[in-house]
Amino acid sequence: MLGVPTQKPEALFMKNMRSTLSHFLSTKRIARWAILLMLIAWLFANPPQAYRDYAPLFDFIEYWSAAKAFVNGNSPYSVSTLLEIQKQVGWTEPDPLMMWNPPWVLPILAPLSLIPFWTARALWFLFNGVLTILAVDWFWIAYGGSQKRRWMSWVGALFFLPFLQSMLLGQISPLVLTGIWGFVCALSKRRLFHAGIFSFLISIKPHVLYLFWIFLALWILKNKKWNVLWGFLISLLIMSTITFVINSHAFIEYVTTIRTTAGPQIWETPTWGVALGLICPEHARWLRFTPSLLGLILSLLVWRRWHSNFRWENQLPAILQLSVITSSFSWSIDWIVLLPIAIYIIFRFQQSPWKHIWMAAVLLIMQPLLILTLFKFQSNFYAIWFPPALWCLFYIAARADSFYQSSADFCDYDTP
Repeated sequence: MLGVPTQKPEALFMKNMRSTLSHFLSTKRIARWAILLMLIAWLFANPPQAYRDYAPLFDFIEYWSAAKAFVNGNSPYSVSTLLEIQKQVGWTEPDPLMMWNPPWVLPILAPLSLIPFWTARALWFLFNGVLTILAVDWFWIAYGGSQKRRWMSWVGALFFLPFLQSMLLGQISPLVLTGIWGFVCALSKRRLFHAGIFSFLISIKPHVLYLFWIFLALWILKNKKWNVLWGFLISLLIMSTITFVINSHAFIEYVTTIRTTAGPQIWETPTWGVALGLICPEHARWLRFTPSLLGLILSLLVWRRWHSNFRWENQLPAILQLSVITSSFSWSIDWIVLLPIAIYIIFRFQQSPWKHIWMAAVLLIMQPLLILTLFKFQSNFYAIWFPPALWCLFYIAARADSFYQSSADFCDYDTP
């Protein structure tokens, strides 16, 4: 997928890590970092009032309250239980903000329930921010980006609106991006079992990248990469077992909650299935899934073309974009998974700034346009244009770079 550095990215990464560590490991720098870390710790333990005033309660409150209910032995999907917990930290709406993620995510969130809400909110912000910056930095190097200009990937992430939305709301979507990064990174090091473990993070929101699972299954079956499967299944089993031991009814409660009339079926998400439903309201229920069915059919067709020379580094961009565009349930906050696409466009710009300045300009203009769309229409639905527009921009950039005809790859996991 990702362009071709002269050295393998893991070698570049380790070399950079060693130089970074040697840079910081001096007496003066250790003292400065110790003071900085103590200051950060104090700020997390005593979040400023301004942070409490301007940081919204949602979406993080749904994860924190569900985790608290879960740890206390109550239902993490109970309306009354979550409402009672959320009111304790300032929630004023008559209905609680529900968590719709599957039960196996609860052990990941459980530690947050042991920390006061605002401290947990600040730590969650820092944790997801660091993971995202590490992910885009790795993709930048993997594409072949200059180490001296790696800051461009960080700035690109900070200006990518879905990332900003996700961070502002305290969303869990950055963990899905981390799963993508970890999966491809582990494959680049031939650590198939680890790749399976990282793919578990993508299952935190399995509907967003639903086509990833189709291609993963086909790829495993064709190439007999069973260690990837075992890594995923063992991770899923461990997390599900922990969930079951703490709350044996969580899975049943999740299925019951997800099928209610207040659930995802009524969401006007920025997806083409919802658009079809608005055109034909009488058939809205099943029309919502039509694009996903089309995406599934397209996946099987392109697999016939790809299967003989399928490589995750080449095909992952198309899988990410096709999944998001044809998903039945996704919000603009979930489009953080498209950050690798944005980073590639920025990489192409830094290769030939004057030749490809229009790419960076279009990508930059798309961000305020998305903001205007969200504010003008007061609905996430009208942001539906963003993923297809990003795909078109990526396609032009990739064709100009002969992206798919690249002879060298950073990910040589098929080499014995």
